[in-house]
Amino acid sequence: MKAIQTLVTAVLIVVIAINLTAIGLVLAINTTLMRLEFYDSIFLKSHFYGQIRQWLFSRVSTELPNGREAIPYLEEVLTETWLRQEMLSLGRQLFMFLRAETGQLPIVPIYKMFDELNEYMREVPPEQREKLINYWFGAVPEKVRFQDIGSVEIFWSVRKLANTFQRGVWIIVGTLVILAGIFVLILRGWRNVLVWLGASLAAAGGIIIEIGLFLNWAVMNSGTMQAWTTRMVKQMFPQHAIELLIKVLLDGFLNRSYLIAFLFVVSGGLMIHFCCSEKKSLE
Repeated sequence: MKAIQTLVTAVLIVVIAINLTAIGLVLAINTTLMRLEFYDSIFLKSHFYGQIRQWLFSRVSTELPNGREAIPYLEEVLTETWLRQEMLSLGRQLFMFLRAETGQLPIVPIYKMFDELNEYMREVPPEQREKLINYWFGAVPEKVRFQDIGSVEIFWSVRKLANTFQRGVWIIVGTLVILAGIFVLILRGWRNVLVWLGASLAAAGGIIIEIGLFLNWAVMNSGTMQAWTTRMVKQMFPQHAIELLIKVLLDGFLNRSYLIAFLFVVSGGLMIHFCCSEKKSLE
């Protein structure tokens, strides 16, 4: 009977450790990849808003016949601050779609740039302003839908994945509660329960660190990521800017994961130390 109890306990420790690992990764994802503020901080840290600004100037100069003449005005209007505000607004709408709060992908409001140009060119008569803007950007639509730029399947896939992820969180938490209850029934003594739960918590922290190290290697050596970088470079985006963005983004997520793993290991160690100290004092 004792052998069966030991076997069941060992299995439960492993299963609980896996559940705790899942919870740790969920916490890391929820506090990084699922938050717009995280991407904003990454863009600021990697100076990506400035790179996007320069990329826009480059595209206007090379792809619009008369676009080069508009660059001096655009440099005054399209500041990094203005661009950041507009991208955050677009990001909020995109997150609403991904969370199934709306059924439509956001529309890129290019007309706001035209409005800003119109405001900046106050010294020019209104009729002349309109003619100039049409002369520079006549081929550019006022609004652009995501589906006009490329395939939107990835956004629908992420939306479905996000909904599945949210449901999965409750399943993981519910499973952990049930397993902890079974654990208590089998071990009975609260000190034993805390010791083994501490061991599971510490093990989960170690697993998260191992997953993080593997993820770092896999992403940095991913053929898909390299292909995406090459595709962006072909769109006249600086390769070093793309590589820096990927590195800072990955580091931001992994640092949060490692922090959670560290807290798991320390918490588990403290639980074991506390219970062992209590047991010695009683003896």
